[in-house]
Amino acid sequence: MISRRSVWIAFFGLVLAEIIIGCQGTDPGPSSPVSARATGYGPHGVVPPLTITDPPRTAVTTTQGGKGDMGGAPQSRLTDLPGAHITTTPPVEPKTVAIGAGQESSPAGAADELHNLHDAVMEHAAHLDNYIVRFRRREAVNGKDQPEETICLKYRTEPWSVHMKWLKPDDAQGREVLYVKGRYEGKMHVVIEKSMPLMGGMKRSFDLNDPLVRGKSRHEITEAGIHAFVNRFHGIVTALDHDDKRAGSLVIHGEKKRPEFEKPMLLVEHVMPAGYEPLLPQGGRRFLYFDETEKLPVLVITQDDRGHEVEYYCYDGLQANVKLDEADFNPANMGGGKK
Repeated sequence: MISRRSVWIAFFGLVLAEIIIGCQGTDPGPSSPVSARATGYGPHGVVPPLTITDPPRTAVTTTQGGKGDMGGAPQSRLTDLPGAHITTTPPVEPKTVAIGAGQESSPAGAADELHNLHDAVMEHAAHLDNYIVRFRRREAVNGKDQPEETICLKYRTEPWSVHMKWLKPDDAQGREVLYVKGRYEGKMHVVIEKSMPLMGGMKRSFDLNDPLVRGKSRHEITEAGIHAFVNRFHGIVTALDHDDKRAGSLVIHGEKKRPEFEKPMLLVEHVMPAGYEPLLPQGGRRFLYFDETEKLPVLVITQDDRGHEVEYYCYDGLQANVKLDEADFNPANMGGGKK
């Protein structure tokens, strides 16, 4: 006979499997996630102008929210952001886009432009030791589009640490996830959202390879933050410098305006061949939008081979190199605990 205790254990296991999620990026390793570019350049994978379909544009409808509500156009402080609702509109018609800032450019000229951007990105990322940012994401997981989430993300490079607190949607409020590499038993610590019956507000910790922590996100907790895409960009440029065509190709499209930001962004497209990325077995395209002042990839949109959006990651309201200490990444302080 199955005991009542066994039934409750099974029930809580199923509930936790539904609520525990990871986030996105590449494994940063124990040291700084950025490094200098390899010296010497080989043949490059930068391609000439071609016809592409722009990634889906988003229309921003701003609504006035209460104090601390986040959304809308980015501001200098996270706490000053008004509320917003973001909806996806159909893609625009295909158009021909030239390499460079709206002008024709030779592959050699485009390669120089790419390397100049790469140098600037690596330099700025190397000096970004910690930050607080509003993080908005949409993902397609197991073939199903997930609702957009808004998360307050705190990030520290040494020791590598990330703390995420959900702000939207409403039923996710109160959810927190924290991980510090090499500390707190090497586990991921979770506060369950308040809307969860019986378990709302409870704290749990999990091994990173625990099957309960995967299933509702495309990436692991160790893949969180802006540096993840800096690493990817660096890896692609390095591969192309060594004539490694498995990385696909990069196309510089120059300045592009996005509704998420007031200023135009510098768009670089990564055309990924089949087999390059496990989550995109037939290949796809990743659109990296770099802030021209911060030189960081603050908007990333990924499409599969059919042009369907599978990843949308937007970082705005960036507060760079703010004072974050051990209290900001202590599991005891999660869920409203004392700091």
